[in-house]
Order: sequence, then C-alpha cells, then structure tokens
Amino acid sequence: MQQQQQCFHNQEITRIHLQPEFQTVQLLCEECVEDRGLTTKFEQLVLLQKVKKQPEELLSKINLDSTVKVFLSRLLKATEDDLKITKRRWSERLQAIKQMFDKLINETETYFDQLKKELEEFRKGLVTIVNFSRFEQLIQDDQQTNKEIQIVNYIKELESGITGQKKTDILNLINGYKEKIKNTQIPSITDRLSKITSEMNEYQSTVTKYSQKCNPDILPQLPQLPLQQSSKILSQRNFEKLLERITNQKRSTTNLIYQAQQQQGINSESFWNSVNNKINLLMIFKSKNKAIFGGYTPCQWKKLSTPLQQGVYDENSISFLFCLNGEDLKFFPIKRENKPAIILNSSQGPNFGGDLNINADFQGGTINLGTTYSNDILPGQPQLIFGSQNQPNINECEIIQIIPQ
Repeated sequence: MQQQQQCFHNQEITRIHLQPEFQTVQLLCEECVEDRGLTTKFEQLVLLQKVKKQPEELLSKINLDSTVKVFLSRLLKATEDDLKITKRRWSERLQAIKQMFDKLINETETYFDQLKKELEEFRKGLVTIVNFSRFEQLIQDDQQTNKEIQIVNYIKELESGITGQKKTDILNLINGYKEKIKNTQIPSITDRLSKITSEMNEYQSTVTKYSQKCNPDILPQLPQLPLQQSSKILSQRNFEKLLERITNQKRSTTNLIYQAQQQQGINSESFWNSVNNKINLLMIFKSKNKAIFGGYTPCQWKKLSTPLQQGVYDENSISFLFCLNGEDLKFFPIKRENKPAIILNSSQGPNFGGDLNINADFQGGTINLGTTYSNDILPGQPQLIFGSQNQPNINECEIIQIIPQ
C-alpha cells in the first residue's frame, strides 16, 4: 500500500484515509477531511488517537485473515473509557447496596436490643408482682430447714394468691408487654429485596455485556444468581402454570415483594406500602381453612392519598382471578367489557373489580364473581373461592412481581 497524497495545510495529522482497493493511503488533518468531503467515509478514515489506544482499529481495516479481522472489528466495542466509566458507576451502585445492608444490620441490632430490653422490663415487673425475691431467698438459703416444704408452700400461695388486684396487675403487665413487642419496628427487607434484585439483574446484564465485548467469540459462563422467586403457598407445578399464563412463554423474572402471615400482621398499611406504584403483580392468598386463591393484573397499584376509590382498567384484558380446585388451578379471566380490573382504596386491601374484595384486616371481604371477571362454575360445583367459609380469613399472603426481560 502506497502513500498517495499528504496533507498540505501544515496542521496536525489526525487521520489516515485508507483505500485498500487502490493500495493507497492519505495522511490528513481535520481541514483535509472537510475539504475533500470525506466525512461520510468513516469506514476508510482511521483516527490516529484511537489507534494509539486500540491498535485493532488499524488492523481491522486492512487486508488480513477474515477470522482475525472480524474478531478485531468486534473488539473495538470494548473501549477503555467505556469500561472505566462503567466500572466507576457500578462500584458506586454496589456501595449503595452495601450501605443498604449496613443499615439493615444496624436496624437488626436495634430491633433485638429493644426486644431484650422489653423482655427484661417485663420480667422485672413480674418479679415485683409475685414477690419473687422470697423464692430466690428460699433457693439460696442453705441454712433453711424444711426448704422443700417452704418452696411448696410458696408455690401454693402463688396459685391461690394470684387473684383480684394481683391478677389484674399481671394481665396489665402482659398486655402492656405484648403491645410494646407489637409496636417494636421489625426490620423490613421487602423494599430492599426488590431494589437489590433489580440492581443485581442489571449488574448481571452489564457484566455479561462487557465480558462479551472483551471476548466477542465466547459467551461467558457467568454464575446465575438465584433471583427467580417461587411460591411457598402453591406447588411448583401450579406456580409454573400461573407464570405460563401470565408470560405466555416469554422470558421473565419474578420478584417477591411481600410475604406475611397473619400472626406477623397482614394489614392494608403494610400491603399498600409494598405494592405502591408497582405493576404486573401476582397475589396469592391462603385462608385459615386452607383455601388458596388470588389474582393477577398488569395494572398499577397506587396508594391514594384521599379516602376516595379509583378504578384502573386493563386495556389488554390480561387480568384474572384463580383458585385451587383440588390439585388443579381454576381461572376466572376478566371480561372484555369496560369495567375496572382493580379498584384502588388505600383504607382497604386489594380489590379485583369488585369481584374479589379484601378488607383492611385481610379477614373480612366479599366474593362476587361474574361482575368484572367471568364465572363459569358449573351447577353443583363449589361457588366460593374462599372455600367452605364466606370470608377470606387470610392466614398467608404472597405478592410477586413479574418482570419481563
């Protein structure tokens, strides 16, 4: 390849114009590029500054073995600046996740310290009410004659003496203790888990992308993170059936955003704090009499700031209700009519179009199939999603977000 013409502007040479078909090159400054109208021929223009950082820039444009040339051309995507920026960005984001864990550690320590404190205070109060110091004296006094008899007498006095005001004091102490434990803030991982899952999925995608940029011919075998959530209420087979109906065999991941049992306090406040502004939510409920039911909608659940309620419409008619009928799932798809798929009311629990309405305490509620969702239950079959009862009486609750890929 020969040099055909050189820059005559006496400016800094910035590019080489390659013409492999003519076996020639031209050394050019920026003014040369503009004068000769070469701005649209970037495939033939080699930027010298870039060649210094990425020698494959030059090699990818000359006549080499096709396998080598293709590899070098693809390797150009792995720029040093881009890798540096991405490294810094993800270092900062991972630090933010670390801070999230640090905060959770502090909240956990505070939580257990508070439990310890309340338990100690309760036991001190109990000792005072029942005069437990006398029992301690009996145990510790080695000179005490008839110690066993004295202890038996003390226990009998306890059994007969915890009446009237003393019994009231103990009940008040117990109720006060239970209330304090109930009000002790339990560290929540729900929102954190959603954020971490989202960040880790994006991190995995970024690492994979840049691994492929740096080695274009090999698909990196990176460890798969166990981010796909399942259900503790439904069997794996039935959970997969739900996912197949929702995603229609399209790729997706799942993210558990809310999981609670009645003894932990399922209520409208914790529900709305978890689902606020989220879409594509699958809700699975289990009642105290073991009935399993729920619903899915792509619509956005929004915590309203007013006591008014608001309907949200499913334009694609994807929403559905379901219940477990024996070992199989029975589905109740939304009707193709102009009725809201869900009804938002922040003072209540979830409401699927008025057909499945759950109260704030997740114990009361109504089922009215056929209004917004289809009711194709045959005569003689069970009419109630709730099972044998006429109230939801929810004992377990799972809410899973479906995230399309």
